[in-house]
Order: sequence, then C-alpha cells, then structure tokens
Amino acid sequence: MIEFDDVFAYENTSGTIKRSVARRCVVKNLNAAGQRPAAQPFKAGLSSLQDLVHQAQAAGKSLSPVGSAWSMSRVVDPTDWLVETKHLNEIPAIGFKPEHLDPGYDGDAQGLVYAQGGNSIARLHVELARRGRALKTSGESCGQTIAGAISTGTHGSAFKAGALQDAVVALHLVDAEGKSMWLERASRPVVSDAFLDIVGAQRPGSPSDDLFNAALVSFGSFGLVFAVVLETYATFLLERHRTKHPLKKLLRDISMAGSHVRFPEWTFPSGEKPNLLHHYELIINPNQPKQATVQTMFWAGKVTNYPFKAPSPVLDDTGSSVVAEVSGLINELGAIANIEIDPRIKNQIATMYPETGNKPEKGLLGELFPRIEFPRGGLALEVGVDTLHTHAALDFVLEKLNAPHVSFPGLVAVRFVKQTRATLGCTRFPVTCTIEAVGIDCNATRKMFDAILADLPSQPYDHTLHWGLYGDFSPSRVMAMYGPARVQKWRAQRSLFLGTEGKHLFSNQLFEHSGLAL
Repeated sequence: MIEFDDVFAYENTSGTIKRSVARRCVVKNLNAAGQRPAAQPFKAGLSSLQDLVHQAQAAGKSLSPVGSAWSMSRVVDPTDWLVETKHLNEIPAIGFKPEHLDPGYDGDAQGLVYAQGGNSIARLHVELARRGRALKTSGESCGQTIAGAISTGTHGSAFKAGALQDAVVALHLVDAEGKSMWLERASRPVVSDAFLDIVGAQRPGSPSDDLFNAALVSFGSFGLVFAVVLETYATFLLERHRTKHPLKKLLRDISMAGSHVRFPEWTFPSGEKPNLLHHYELIINPNQPKQATVQTMFWAGKVTNYPFKAPSPVLDDTGSSVVAEVSGLINELGAIANIEIDPRIKNQIATMYPETGNKPEKGLLGELFPRIEFPRGGLALEVGVDTLHTHAALDFVLEKLNAPHVSFPGLVAVRFVKQTRATLGCTRFPVTCTIEAVGIDCNATRKMFDAILADLPSQPYDHTLHWGLYGDFSPSRVMAMYGPARVQKWRAQRSLFLGTEGKHLFSNQLFEHSGLAL
C-alpha cells in the first residue's frame, strides 16, 4: 500500500532541510484494503515499491528514498517524489535454514538476518536481542534506518568490525524497471535460489564484487533498498569505561602497525586486555582541549537468555528546548554568548559522558547505545583520515574551532574504524580516524565548519567526509576524496546496473550536485 500526499511540506529530523515536495509516497506492508497480510507481509511492501517505480517512470519523475530522515546533508533532500520507507520494518528471518544457503557460504547461518530496510537500528537491537543475536556495530544515535545508515556510510567505533555496511552480505533492491533484484559479492555468495524464490527476487545477469561494493554506499541512487542480509554476532556483553587523560599524550601514543591501530594501554582500566577491546573513542570539549574523556568498551563474554530491555530514548542536551535560544544569542551577540555556551558544553560532557571510576557500565550494545533524540537545530561535520594522521588532523580541526572569538557550541568525538570495502565508503583508509564536530546550528558553527572545509584540501593528508553530515560534496571535492579511478568504477557499476534510462530515476540533491550522476 502507498499513501500519497501532494505538495507536502517536508523537513528532515534535524531541520537542516526544508522543502516543498511535489509528492510524498509513504510505503507500508499493507494490502490494498489497508490490512497487514497474515502471511509474508513484507511482500506487500515489495509489491508497492515496484508499483511506485512504474508510476514514477510513467510520470517522468525521479524517486528520492528517505528512511528516518536522520541525515543532515542533502542526501535527504528530494528532487521530485519523496519515498518514505521507514514503515517497511519486518524482519522475516533471523537465522537461515541449510536449504536457503549457497553451498559455498562460509559463515554462521544462525547469524544471518534478513531485514527490511526501514528497520531502525534501535529496533534491530531489540528484536535481535530477543533471538540471541547482536549487531556488530552501531551508530551512536540509533535512530537511522538500516538502509539509510549503510547508504551514507554510518560507521560506529567498533574498530575491528568495520562500518555498518560491512556487516551487509546481500542487498534486495527494486531497480529502475521495477524488478526485484538480489545483489551479493560473486566471491562470496550467500543464499540459494530456493531462498530467492521465497522472497521474490532475481540475480543480475553479471553479479560481481564491484557491483555489490558500489551499491553498498550509494545514497539511494542504485534503486530502492527493500531489504538487507546482515551477519550478526551471538549476543555479547560489553563493559564500558570512561576516564580523563591529557589529550597531547593520548595522541602521541596512538599508533599504527601495518593495518592495525595500537591504543595506549595506560588508558585501559586495570585488568582489561587489549585483545578484548571493542571500541575506543575520545570525547573532547574543543573550547578546553587539554583533556579528553576516553571511552573504551571491552568484550565481557557471550550471554544467553539475557533479559534485554530497550532503554528509553535519551534527549541530547546540546540545546534541547533552548537550542533556538542559544543559537539566537550566538547569532546576535557573538562572543558575548560564550557565557552561555561554555558552562553548557562542560555540563553536557559531565552528564552524557560521566567518568565511571571503578564502577564500569555493563550491557549489550543496544543498551549502551540507546536511541538519542536530537532536537531540531543541531549540526555536525565529520572528517575521515588515515589514523597515521590523527594528531595532525585533530590539531587542524581544533584550531579552526578555536579561531573565532565565539566558543564552539558543541563537542568533538574521535573514533577509529576498520577499512570498508564499499567503493565510496568514507572509512576507506586502512584504519580510518573519524573526527566529528557536533553542535548547535547557528551562523558561528557554519562559519567554523566552512573554514574547516575550505582549508582541508591544503593539508598534507587525504581526507573524506561523512555523506550524511554537513559538508562540501561538490564534484571537485568528491573526486579529490576518492580519486578518478574509484569514482569512475562506481559510476560504471551504476550505469551497468540501471541502464541509460534508469540512471535518472533514483536521485536526491546531494547526488545531483556531486558529479556522480554523470
């Protein structure tokens, strides 16, 4: 079933995108009578997406898919018709039967999850925990849909697991002809033809690793992501610690050995072993950057029959109900507003990232990363670099945030992520260090972010930008970040998959202005 709203006033979650769209198309797992089918309800959603593609083709309109509209960039800024997919949230399979697997699949069949793309990360945490499974990593806020998260390269900080898209081993898409298509890597097939018969999908004529890797992070431009197959872990506990340390000493002691990052063990709590480290992150107040809060998480063992309870959503208190008030003060008063900014940021770190001392927090990934409700009026920029350049890149970002007289109204988070296989994944380095500045959307914040973006190309290291956050995604910047060979490979795979006519069907404003649409 599809519900249509014509001339719809659209706004994304953070309020950075506001647009009147010609048509909003809300796709649900309901039949024509508005009822959820008793058997295989997900197929009703698949049929609706296919019908929508045919309608758009006939009308000469492009489709811009949006999940939770969580992104802050123009990746959630539609061109013609907006396609809302967050109601496609069935999870038809957790664990696969032997007859549904390709004979050559070498993974854990019980860990495979076939989930519709509209499932939020928070919902997946809950539903998987009930079946003894867990995502390998998670974005911090957990409000994104799984399709949106992988399509923009959301990465988390599980440095041995990679980004969210790196747990995806199959994509179920609706293509430009309305066909239900199944993509896997040719080098690692996962499902049998019997499974494809059940879900109503077909393989492309020439499946390949290049096609799959290009489609993983593609901003909705390869088709409508109907569902994904994820590899998951058995349910595991983590132990979270937070301690404060001198920032310069920290940066001096973070190092690389080949493709492996080494973190200073003097920041580890007593008794914790390096081989059990799952997550390493720095939280910094850029207005007082001498210290950093180090957040570490260590494996604490597998668990069964765990009484998981979904945590209540957490309100990010960067501004909460006073975001507009504080941003207004900054816009009008400039540096005088520091008297309001500085204590708020200090309090935010103390509240959201309190030191744990000798009482670490223990829980599942979905308990330690609850859904965070961001108030409208937030803005974030994230830079990715090779971990070898962590010190220089962080110094550069902090210098730009401290250059104006106005204090930066937010925090900086530094994370470390294993290299992705996605062609345009922002975590493309052997181990990527991501530096994210998150604050209030106001004139001062945008000026600071623009200063970072303007001077980044002149720095003596390569960089990427998170596709879902504030950034410069002009053709020249995209080409500089990924290089001509990588960009051309991505374009070629999209053209091969969609055909000349179909290339114009799936789009958004970021894609149109990035040069990738050529």
